Amino acid sequence: MAHGEEQNLFTLSDPASAEVTFDLALRGYDRRQVDRYIAQLESELSQFAARRDDALAQNHALAAQVTELQNQIVDVQRRPTVDKPSYKHLGTRVEQIFAMVEDEAAEIRQRAEAEANQIRAKADQDIEAVKAGVEKAFAERREAIEAEYAQKTAHADKLVVEAEQQAGVLRQEATQIRAEADREVEELRERTKADARRVQDDASQFSARVRGEAEKHAADVLAKADAQSADVRRKADEAARAATDAARRQAEQAITNARAEAESIRSKAKTEAEQTVAEARRIVAELDNRRKQIKQEITRLREAVARLTGGSGGLFGEDDADDTLEREAPEQPSGVASPSATTQRLAVPGPGGAPQPQPQPQPGQAAAPNNGVGPHPNAPGVAAQPPRVSAES
Repeated sequence: MAHGEEQNLFTLSDPASAEVTFDLALRGYDRRQVDRYIAQLESELSQFAARRDDALAQNHALAAQVTELQNQIVDVQRRPTVDKPSYKHLGTRVEQIFAMVEDEAAEIRQRAEAEANQIRAKADQDIEAVKAGVEKAFAERREAIEAEYAQKTAHADKLVVEAEQQAGVLRQEATQIRAEADREVEELRERTKADARRVQDDASQFSARVRGEAEKHAADVLAKADAQSADVRRKADEAARAATDAARRQAEQAITNARAEAESIRSKAKTEAEQTVAEARRIVAELDNRRKQIKQEITRLREAVARLTGGSGGLFGEDDADDTLEREAPEQPSGVASPSATTQRLAVPGPGGAPQPQPQPQPGQAAAPNNGVGPHPNAPGVAAQPPRVSAES
């Protein structure tokens, strides 16, 4: 490391050229800025000490390297000299070649030793120069820092003294201001008490005047209220009588309208009942015809089954079928035939002669068409019967 590079480690701004300024405060400088500047100086001193320690460590490392090189050179010099070998048995030509090689090796060794001595001397000079430069730079920088620190410390002490003096003046001024404020507060308190007494007297007089005016106004309002109450009572009686008469007339009109509407509903219901009875009788007649057809179909089925089985008996006897039909036929109250669901319960022949049950409408589906034979399930006067099977397969 060169002497100039060592000096760069300690190259900082000259304290004499760096002018420090603080904001002016009341009768002095800002104390916080002074404290911050002193803290900054202490931080820089710590950094300088750290750099000094690093430079000393580098110096010691270089000295250790030089010592190691010197030891290696001494070790090489102390090694015993090897006897020069003889090459006469190899021939004159070979001996001359090896002699030339040894001469060149000796020359190279001498040059290497000379260069090593030069390098060692140069290293010693560089080390001494670096050491001297570091010590000189460190001494100069330490003196500059100590001078700057002394200057800044004196300036800071001066600022502290001025700040303490200023604080004393401010405390004295604050004491005077507090005394003046106490005096003004006392005067204000006295004026406030006098104003309060005056306001209280004015309020008492105003209250008495307002009380008299309020009592007079209350009497006037009470008289007006009595007169208005009598007028309102009279008007309310008249309105009540008028409302009673109107309600009576509306009630009589409502009774008349209700009677007329009831008579109309009764007449309409009678007409609809007569139509329902006529429709029920027509449906009963159709059911009788359908029953006869079903009996004939049952007879035909019985005969077909007898032929197929070779027996004389059918699915059930004729009397049983008639009894079944009679049991399934509903009663006819008041001369009105109530249709049965025979067309939906009895089995009808399917493909191949086998009886098949009549399909029933599923929930949410429309009923099967009537085909003009049986009554519709929703026809007036027709009671829905639960599905039953009249014969077993």
